[in-house]
Amino acid sequence: MRWMCPSLIVLAVCQFVPLTTAVGQENTAEETADDSWAAVEDRTPLFRTEEEQGRAELFAELEDQSAEVLREAAEEFRERRLDVFSGSPADFSPYADMLRYPKTYRGRPIHVRGRVERDSPGEGAIVLTVSGASGRQAIVLLPENAAPPEPGQMLKLTGLFFKLVSSEADEPSRPGIIASEFEPLAVPPPSQVGVEPGLWANVRHRTLGIAPAERDLYYLLVERAGQADAENFQDAARMYLQQRRAADPRYKGTTEAEAPFRRFVDIFSNPEAYEGRAVELIGHVRKAISYPADTNEFGIETLYELWMYTDDSQQNPAVIVTSDLPEGFPMGDDLQRPVRIVGYFFKLYGYQARDTARIAPLIIAGPVVPLAEPADDAPTFWLSAGLIFIVTVAVVSVFLAQRSDRQARAKLRQTRQTDDSPQLDLPESE
Repeated sequence: MRWMCPSLIVLAVCQFVPLTTAVGQENTAEETADDSWAAVEDRTPLFRTEEEQGRAELFAELEDQSAEVLREAAEEFRERRLDVFSGSPADFSPYADMLRYPKTYRGRPIHVRGRVERDSPGEGAIVLTVSGASGRQAIVLLPENAAPPEPGQMLKLTGLFFKLVSSEADEPSRPGIIASEFEPLAVPPPSQVGVEPGLWANVRHRTLGIAPAERDLYYLLVERAGQADAENFQDAARMYLQQRRAADPRYKGTTEAEAPFRRFVDIFSNPEAYEGRAVELIGHVRKAISYPADTNEFGIETLYELWMYTDDSQQNPAVIVTSDLPEGFPMGDDLQRPVRIVGYFFKLYGYQARDTARIAPLIIAGPVVPLAEPADDAPTFWLSAGLIFIVTVAVVSVFLAQRSDRQARAKLRQTRQTDDSPQLDLPESE
């Protein structure tokens, strides 16, 4: 079911996935460029009289295109943009690409998925101000002839990129998108697991392993994480992260870019607040093992355990348990595999390290998403090894020379020492 939208301004939280023009309609933007696009200027206010024709033509174009056709063309355009992207595919950002190459995206469809926050009147069209999890925003126009979405409504829509919008000279540019309809979505499941209250009553933080009393919940989460919708699961994790950041007065008045939220510290300090919450982690897996699952009602036979390190973990691992690893993912304890996971926080998990007992967040995750492989660092390794050798030789040489010099000075002092010379007892270096 799809609804049409009336005249208003809607603030939504969403994600962006660029689409291409419809299959068989690849030249639409180019054909229109000589006419309606000539008057379009990027980094200008949304409503400019000289751009009315361009907006009208895009609305007309959307009436002739089906959402299904636009969706089918999305990956084709994304692949073309990836082909010309100089960095790693994992680093490709459609949003950043739009900001850098707005003329390339002119007339190209954009798929928006998000949550409506508020609405207010527009100028003969709906204007959606959308903000992603990272704070990135876009402006979306829709027609004015139907009921608006309710505040808090999750929705998705497909629109055509129009221009970069900026109302003031010092305002950051945002993609401007024109769409004709939206599709309401079921509100994603809350980040709290939808089970009876008090389920964590048997879970004990900072204890070794998984206790028998914890196993029923443990395998329930393994099952649910494996079956969760990936987009909704990720949305839940990002929304809860925003809630935790907003609740911390230390981050008031700052953006995530200015003051990154210390999620690892927050989990260690407030484990009860994360019980059953969705958590997204991006980092490197250094150890991966597999083992048979205990007997459980879900028929889960094998579990995979990953030891993962993130940028904010301060060399402390997170223990990731999943029943779904990509084919060919290596096992071992000498890995360096970049991955992204979304999972449920279960407990602060105790484990026995070489020196003492330690704790780590235990996350029960859905499918593990591999990221770009690190570049071959063999040349860097040998260069680093050579530099280390040279520095070591230099340090040893200096040390020996200084020791010889100290011995000579000591003998000299012994010949000059008087009875009132101070005698110092220095502690040994640790």
